[in-house]
Amino acid sequence: MPSDLRYIEWVFRLRHPNHRHALQVVEGWSSLRIAIAGSLPAVISTIVGIVWSVRGGDVVTAFTVALFILTAGTRKELLLEVSALGLTSVQF
Repeated sequence: MPSDLRYIEWVFRLRHPNHRHALQVVEGWSSLRIAIAGSLPAVISTIVGIVWSVRGGDVVTAFTVALFILTAGTRKELLLEVSALGLTSVQF
């Protein structure tokens, strides 16, 4: 049985005539997750730039590639946030 159907069966097994259950969905911001998600593209791009330079590549080229990675990562985070907010008519 697929996992989504098991959840439905579990919910319906909770139903009793004299006893009621309720589910409370709590949503909130996790500052740790936001900090990790926000700094991850910067950390990865810096590591790529340093490793590229150390392995004998040109420093300017290394950090140009690192900047491209940072831009792509930040844009991906922005698109994920826009889709999570339900904004579909945003133009880039």
